[in-house]
Amino acid sequence: MKPTDSLSSLRYHAPAVHWETEALPLGNGRLGAMLFGGAQEERVQFNEQSLWSGDNNWDGEYQTGDRGFGAYRTFGDVFITFVGIDAPTDYRRELNLGTGVHTTAFVSGGVSFIREAFASRPDQVIVLRFMASKRGALTGAIRLVSGQGAAVQARGK
Repeated sequence: MKPTDSLSSLRYHAPAVHWETEALPLGNGRLGAMLFGGAQEERVQFNEQSLWSGDNNWDGEYQTGDRGFGAYRTFGDVFITFVGIDAPTDYRRELNLGTGVHTTAFVSGGVSFIREAFASRPDQVIVLRFMASKRGALTGAIRLVSGQGAAVQARGK
């Protein structure tokens, strides 16, 4: 990972446990995500602007939540579980406020792992990039959990 100016980055030496106080945000105005930076399992909580609760507040009452102004709802969580990552060392997670790039880096079993993520406004995507210093070191599974309680299933290959 390239060194960055500490004044333009939020840095942590452990994965996030609490969404509101530790996970790091990415977004482009329409899509948003909170990254937790887990070594064995990365959690990406995400939303999209059309998933909204509440009404248009026509009565002038200043309320929050499902009435009044409403609130964005979490679309869900993507969990990426990695196989073969044990006892990570030299762990670092950061969000560079100048570039908007989220980076998680650590070493496990002599292999260096770097994960990068960013949100692109022109392309309307959130990009996740996973790298390892050893070929074949990135193995695992991906699962989606609905934030609205919907059944989720994958089909095909």
